[in-house]
Amino acid sequence: MGIKTLYPAMTDVARTTLKQGLIAFHIHSPPKKVLKDITPDIAVKRMNSSTHTIWELLNHLVFWQDITIDAVKEKEVNWSRSKIENWPEPIDSITHDELNALSMRFLAGIERMSALADEVDLSSGMPSWPEGTKHWAFQMIAQHNSYHLGQIVTIRQMMSDWPPMESPE
Repeated sequence: MGIKTLYPAMTDVARTTLKQGLIAFHIHSPPKKVLKDITPDIAVKRMNSSTHTIWELLNHLVFWQDITIDAVKEKEVNWSRSKIENWPEPIDSITHDELNALSMRFLAGIERMSALADEVDLSSGMPSWPEGTKHWAFQMIAQHNSYHLGQIVTIRQMMSDWPPMESPE
């Protein structure tokens, strides 16, 4: 069996693996569970001066997810804005609606990336990110999400806010 015969099967495995990484299948707590029942007060509470808040982490995740989606879609990406908008300014309070909107934006981004993984040539490059392939971009976001979602879980544990309440079946 030659490489040309094997390649489509390898591509299917790569797509499946990338999509499983995005939703945290057998990797870490699913993103929906990590974000479940976080209150606005918990989201903006800073554990100490060297840590980010959950609100800041979630904004950071959304920023990189959105910019990566643009790169994968071969849109022009203004990388200089990443130095400015990468992390939000610290804030003291947010509303439940603001927190819910940001959480839903993050979860919708995961779904958009998962759908994109089925639509694009994973081996192709990205004009606005020439040093990487689309496969690399998906893998980077899955790892980035995993890292920061783990931080959110740790913050919640430190606040005695983990695990979230289980919904009755």
